[in-house]
Amino acid sequence: MSDRKGRGMAEVLPFPACDIGTDGKITSASRRIGEVFLYDEIEGQDFFALTGFDFGQLAGLAKDGESAVVRRNDRSFSMTPVFTDGESADGGISVSFTDITEYVELENRYEREKMCIAILNIDNYDELISSTNRDDRAALESAIDKQIRFWGQKMQASVTKSEQNKYVLIFEHKAYEEQARSNFSILDDAREIETEADFPVTFSIGIGIGGDSPGQSDTYASDALAVALGRGGDQVVVKEENTISYFGGKTQTVEKGNKGKSRIIGVAMKRLIETASSVVIMGHKSPDMDSFGSALGVFRMAIPMNKNTYILVDEYNEALEALYSAAKQSGDYNLISSRNMKGMKREGMLVIVVDTHRPSMTECPELLDEADKVVVIDHHRKAEESIENPSLQYQEPYASSTAELITEILEYTIDRKQLTKLEVEALLAGI
Repeated sequence: MSDRKGRGMAEVLPFPACDIGTDGKITSASRRIGEVFLYDEIEGQDFFALTGFDFGQLAGLAKDGESAVVRRNDRSFSMTPVFTDGESADGGISVSFTDITEYVELENRYEREKMCIAILNIDNYDELISSTNRDDRAALESAIDKQIRFWGQKMQASVTKSEQNKYVLIFEHKAYEEQARSNFSILDDAREIETEADFPVTFSIGIGIGGDSPGQSDTYASDALAVALGRGGDQVVVKEENTISYFGGKTQTVEKGNKGKSRIIGVAMKRLIETASSVVIMGHKSPDMDSFGSALGVFRMAIPMNKNTYILVDEYNEALEALYSAAKQSGDYNLISSRNMKGMKREGMLVIVVDTHRPSMTECPELLDEADKVVVIDHHRKAEESIENPSLQYQEPYASSTAELITEILEYTIDRKQLTKLEVEALLAGI
């Protein structure tokens, strides 16, 4: 098509449009092009200089049948390029503009006002209170409550104290963006609160954003909090669909010793088990005393929550035969194989992996991709191959065994009298 024909088309179009030659210069334009570009003489101007889009980018958009958004004169326009000759860029490109300012502003307003849900946990609350003189406890609780509510006030959030050590805050996305820019200064403010304990006040915060419903955003927040607790507390974890972001985590240990972390992990594990439809516990292939003993310990932890809980074992060696047979004969444990898993519902399933973090070493690697959530408890040093994005991971090479880690977790999650003689012996054998 000739330039003349191109110019004739642009001149009669009833909306802002222009034709671009192969050299990237504007060859003609419609009368309404002034709505986009405030120039008296637009012809001959370089399109890239005006919009930031060169001829190659326009050709790519035209080929794919796509549009792009440009901002000019405090207005937003949808820019749609098409080949002038209908076939290739050799004949130039025609670009039309549609004013979408109101739509963009509405979209931006939606993003700014999108609801975010935060669940704030006061780390080591029981230890914090017990370490404080009885006469001063009310003052300490008041100082913590005041700090949290002041933070909520700055975000114009609703603040609800749901438990002694837990708050729920609801606020707009623009407030979250401000907090993210400041790296959530609430974490630093918490550590400034004076206490009589030998460790500072710290918060773990899980934030859920972008759920299809308030309930889903609340689930995101719960999942994020579990991750924050699992990573040692004193941090903010944000979950938005498939994206997780981390802020803070400056305190090296939330409580003196590793048992404090075990308590936090135990709380997080209980939360994940409570929200699961079923629980499958599995260790590594050809399980040893550590792997199987740890599995029995986790099974005992899950029993009070009345979930369908199973221990997955396919094959075992002679060293485990006596313990496995005793567990099976007791009738207290749901021992299954990978073959039994084929018809089991995966939705809402929680898989707890013990004594390994390498997918290829687990009894049923494919289950890791099919399950809703995965927890990893292991004492081995992290290998190059590892389970990706677990909901909770407790990996401590300091421990002699995974059974040691499970034993510490059980101290904070069940009454020790609930453990059977078989479970105690299995954990001890694992250690």
